[in-house]
Amino acid sequence: GSVVTFLGAPPEIMALLASLDVLVLSSRTEGLPTVLLEGQALGVPVVTTDAGGARETVREGETGFIVPCGDSQGLAARMIQLLQDEPLRCRLGRNGQSHVLERFTAGRMATEILRASESGRGTVAVRAADSAGLGSRKA
Repeated sequence: GSVVTFLGAPPEIMALLASLDVLVLSSRTEGLPTVLLEGQALGVPVVTTDAGGARETVREGETGFIVPCGDSQGLAARMIQLLQDEPLRCRLGRNGQSHVLERFTAGRMATEILRASESGRGTVAVRAADSAGLGSRKA
């Protein structure tokens, strides 16, 4: 039968994530949901609500599924779909792993930050930080 276990804060979170059949994030608000990146990096397909940076981390139908916030029936339907379709689960897991390794490595992210800074796009963030009293660090 089906079992749901609430573990609290397990010490080996990456091992726990790797053991999942599907990673589900049902947030109403998020920043950049790194747990989605971690799960995908481990080859776990994801189902998430369309909160915060979910669309930046998940490719709809390719690495996982994104449902509207508050759509519990849609969330459940996508979870069931993945749990019942092992080939789809495996394909999305492989795609997710490739997606994270191609797009979200530390080197790639550092390059993107430098590119934004050099093009002047980083100036807005620095000015916003200055006006918020967060210091005058340059990008």
